[in-house]
Amino acid sequence: MNGRVLTVFAAKGGYGKTTLATNLAVVLNAGGARRVCLVDLNLAHGDVANMLSLQPAGSLADAVTADGSGLLDVAAIGSLVTRISTGLDGVLPPVVPGEAARVPAALVGDLLAILPSLYHFTVVDTPAQFSGHVLTALDHSHYHVLLTAPERLALHNLRLTLDMLDMLSYRRASRSVVLNRCDARVGLTTDEVERTIKTPIAGALPSSWDVSTSINRGVPLTVAHPEHRYSRAVRRFVESHITAARFSKDTPESSRPW
Repeated sequence: MNGRVLTVFAAKGGYGKTTLATNLAVVLNAGGARRVCLVDLNLAHGDVANMLSLQPAGSLADAVTADGSGLLDVAAIGSLVTRISTGLDGVLPPVVPGEAARVPAALVGDLLAILPSLYHFTVVDTPAQFSGHVLTALDHSHYHVLLTAPERLALHNLRLTLDMLDMLSYRRASRSVVLNRCDARVGLTTDEVERTIKTPIAGALPSSWDVSTSINRGVPLTVAHPEHRYSRAVRRFVESHITAARFSKDTPESSRPW
């Protein structure tokens, strides 16, 4: 299998990044038609398990060896993943306090190098910081999904993020900006957002109390209400930017010649 890795990133918490990553994984899974793995890389404070009412069967910390490095191969993956639904698995953070600090960034790289041989898509949910783990995920990703909101602070942080990705020589063609709460009445239109960040918006997600309700119920909105306007917006983004033929030809950022 020649799977693809997507990393979802936002420069600040509270913009709905984990919600987007979870719903992206569900849409990509397509009811079990594709094998998908959702990786919660917020090792210390991840929310995927709580959001989906999951009890982790294992975590990346289980692969850390006594010398503080890691040992990971295809055979070991089975003990790390937690089943979410048919064809949809998760790699969740450690539940024991302090275990997250034991996971080296190199082990994240090993994980993301192996998962594409087992899954059609791997979706990585990240913490809001350019840590070694996050940079490793970005390196091993075929595509970067950058989430923002129609707020001045959010757009300023996104602009800094885009500048950082450019400085690190990540390909602009391998990223998309998604605007959450695009219909919020805060005085900024989508056109104004694009002018501010000097980048086109690839996906626009509407505001809805139903998103919060789905989180409280532990069921992604794309599962509970697949025809909801938020669900349709996520599906449009996936169909136009993730599963498009041109994306299938992309290579991981770790393959870039520098």
